[in-house]
Amino acid sequence: MKTMNVVTFVVVVLALLLAPNAYALPTLQLGIDGGYYDRATETTMSLSPVFSLRAYLNANSANMLSDTYYISAALVPRPNDGPSINEVGNFGSFTFGEMTINVTSDMVYGTPPLDALYPDLGPHGIFETYYREISFQFSGATTAAVDTRTMAVQPGTLYYADFMVDTTALTAGYDIHFDLYNENLGITKRREADYRTEFAPFSHDAQSNGHQVTEASSLVLLGAGLVGLEVFRHKIHKT
Repeated sequence: MKTMNVVTFVVVVLALLLAPNAYALPTLQLGIDGGYYDRATETTMSLSPVFSLRAYLNANSANMLSDTYYISAALVPRPNDGPSINEVGNFGSFTFGEMTINVTSDMVYGTPPLDALYPDLGPHGIFETYYREISFQFSGATTAAVDTRTMAVQPGTLYYADFMVDTTALTAGYDIHFDLYNENLGITKRREADYRTEFAPFSHDAQSNGHQVTEASSLVLLGAGLVGLEVFRHKIHKT
């Protein structure tokens, strides 16, 4: 019995030691204020075409506060997969921070260069498409440590940067998909096990969801109108 207790104790200790690695807080994450995590696409989605996109950094030796980071803003669905367009390349525009970005003239068609080192930006179904790489640095502002997949708060703090995004001027049926990465990581890290925890693409990306919300809002307004008509009809019958 004592031997079994020792064995059980060792198994439990090993499980506890290994658990943090299995659920390690990613180094880079994207989140959307008021958004939700879609487990089917492994993406944080907005509930409005106008929203605050937040980048998170859990700094380490490969991803330092002083590094330059990149957000890739990409058109989805890919032009060949999306709704028919009367004029080729007429996809509208969106704003990112203080920039207004035209989908064709201010973006590049293809796959971000980091894909040559890490194939993760390509296979998740976004590229090839129109994209724009936006560079930035974290200011040093911190917030509570959170995993955007579960919104579970963990011990510690994260650096963060906020960007206001407005996709209302995009052509109907299209959205913008965001990936976050550090090009230094592509040079220093080579193993898949590294970039899945150190790297926002794969399960910590984000996307606008404006056209679907607009459709849902229209249905709500239609429903409210029908209810109003029904109330009005009852009033007429009573008089």
